[in-house]
Amino acid sequence: AAAAATAAATPEQAEARLKEQRKREKQALLPTLPAWTDTRGYLTLDFPRTGRTPVPTQPIGTLPVELQEIYITEDLLFCLMGVEGKYITLAPADEHTSADAMLQMDATLDGSLAELARRVLPLCSRYSLVARFIHEHSSYGHGSVNQALASAMRTVLKEFLILVAQLEHQFNQGELSLQKLLFYVQPCSNVMDILSSISHSITKGACEGAAVLTLLHDRVLSSVGERRSQEMCLHLLQAASAPYFTMLELWIYKGIVVDPYSEFFVEEAPEKVKEKLTVSYNDSYWEQHYTIVDDRVPSFLRSVVDNILRAGKYLNVVRQCGLDVQFPHAQEITYSMQERRYLDCVQGPLGYSSKLLLDHLMLEMKLVDRFKSIKNYFLMGQGDFFVQFMDVAEAEMKRSVGDIAVERLEALLELALRTSSANHDPYKDDLSFTFVPVTLIKELFRILNVSHDHRGRDRAAAPDALAADTNPDITGLEAFTFDYKVQWPVSLVLSRKVLKRYQLLFRHLFFTKHVERELCSSWAVHHSAKKYSLADSPRFAAAFALRQRMVNLVQSLQYYMVYEVIEPHWHRFLESLRTVTTVDEVLQHQHNFLDTCLSECMLTSPSLLKIISKILSMCIMFASYMNKLLKTLETAFARLARDNAQVTAFQLGHVADEQFQASVRNIDEVFTAQVYDLLEALTHHASSESEANMANIVARLDFNGFYSNRRRRAQRP
Repeated sequence: AAAAATAAATPEQAEARLKEQRKREKQALLPTLPAWTDTRGYLTLDFPRTGRTPVPTQPIGTLPVELQEIYITEDLLFCLMGVEGKYITLAPADEHTSADAMLQMDATLDGSLAELARRVLPLCSRYSLVARFIHEHSSYGHGSVNQALASAMRTVLKEFLILVAQLEHQFNQGELSLQKLLFYVQPCSNVMDILSSISHSITKGACEGAAVLTLLHDRVLSSVGERRSQEMCLHLLQAASAPYFTMLELWIYKGIVVDPYSEFFVEEAPEKVKEKLTVSYNDSYWEQHYTIVDDRVPSFLRSVVDNILRAGKYLNVVRQCGLDVQFPHAQEITYSMQERRYLDCVQGPLGYSSKLLLDHLMLEMKLVDRFKSIKNYFLMGQGDFFVQFMDVAEAEMKRSVGDIAVERLEALLELALRTSSANHDPYKDDLSFTFVPVTLIKELFRILNVSHDHRGRDRAAAPDALAADTNPDITGLEAFTFDYKVQWPVSLVLSRKVLKRYQLLFRHLFFTKHVERELCSSWAVHHSAKKYSLADSPRFAAAFALRQRMVNLVQSLQYYMVYEVIEPHWHRFLESLRTVTTVDEVLQHQHNFLDTCLSECMLTSPSLLKIISKILSMCIMFASYMNKLLKTLETAFARLARDNAQVTAFQLGHVADEQFQASVRNIDEVFTAQVYDLLEALTHHASSESEANMANIVARLDFNGFYSNRRRRAQRP
């Protein structure tokens, strides 16, 4: 049942459970206070309930008023320190509902004295509330912010107890009356009100970390106009925020997270490791290794939270490169009511860390050269290398994936690299190849088919699901793709997810190039057959014309993808890299480049992709059919030539019979219908999706209205 519940959980629920588990693991590592800190009630000075039966006393109303005042004043001094008196005691727990009503007096007390005493009792009750809060929230489990706040409150409470000790000295000297006591404690009443109100709010809301700081910040803002109240709240907030700002300084100055109590808003996900960047498609190390936990962000830091996250992330990446870095102009950060000051404090570390990481990638790791190397291989920028590689390896890759000799193909790839202009690429040794045992269209549908979760966010399907659709009979030409080895920190930019997008473009270009080569090889066979007067036969004219239309279409597709989509956007991408200031901008520009290329190369539209796939498959089928037929004819006619026989019209007609002509007409009709569908889909896509470049490929495929006019003629009655 637990496994079923886990499988049915949404990604957000799974993430929440993971965070809760991390928090429990952290709390399990925290030290605990000895048990006697809770069992020895007198340590808190918060009206310890010892369970002893109070000693019966004579009703205070039977005493003279002068003695009543002395006794009740003495009891009030005890209560101000959290100790019961003789005539002022704790009320039973079921007889009071608020902190102010927790003490009860002897009912026989003189009325005037009772009225004065009742004005002091709330101060005693609030002292008790604050003392209890300090005792409970000084433990490790409540976090460093609560501990710091409790420590600041303890300092204020200590000053209050000093005042009580001075009043007790006057009482012992016989100089303190009940009226004087009320007068002397009156200034402390406002302070104790603030402390008790804050303690009650924190306890009631179970606040920790940022929630405590936000509460105190709101109190500071709401007390504008009350100078003493604001100064007290400001003092408490500055003390409570000290450990939080210490964590903040370690993050933005060194890129380190030290958060034993799970209070800081930057949370590390230990399961997200940089090594997965090169192997896992769905790994999102840069986005999820360090994330912002919204409910841990104090309200006064919300405007700079993104800058804080990026400043620490940049330094952390440089630190993981083996460099010991620290912001050279570090200064202590303290609380300020002016939020602009936080922006000034973060801007310096952010600029330093972003420049440091960007320089490391651009200068030391030569990121731009890496991009150019990727483009040469995955986007077919190295023309002679591909011609040589396909010339020597095409025969091997026409086999099914399971029958290909991988070692032989590796040797052929190495040969093509060493004997072409790619030999001058310093990163050529990082190039390898792999086979994806599914067709391109299936892989694209699985990876680029975007589903929406219940919050409406886009979520791409993981390619791990492709294993269920593997096809062992797929040929190497259909499954072949390049792979590229990158090391940290370049893998941050060229992650497996990014390389997968390059591979999608490569597979599409590579297969289109393969189709063009097949059609061109068919043209070469047709050309060699002309010496047998086949070109003069009307029976073959339709096949030759169809082949030429196919060649024109495939070459137009290639030209559009390479010269009208990839090359212009590639140059814009390189230009944008000259002005970037952060790694995030590099990632964003690369993301935009790949998304644009995938979209304009028609790889993200299922309808267009299906039509193009059918057209390319039809071209392959036709080229194979014609090559097989004409090679058979060439063999037969060569035998006749050895016998000095002439190719007669009868023999030519025997070869190009009605069945052959019907097959050509059928292929022509299907191919033409597919081209009509493609042109219609491209036109619709260009108008509805505002893709201006689509108009170019429509004009190129339907040059001079060839297909449009042909379709209109066919539709005439």
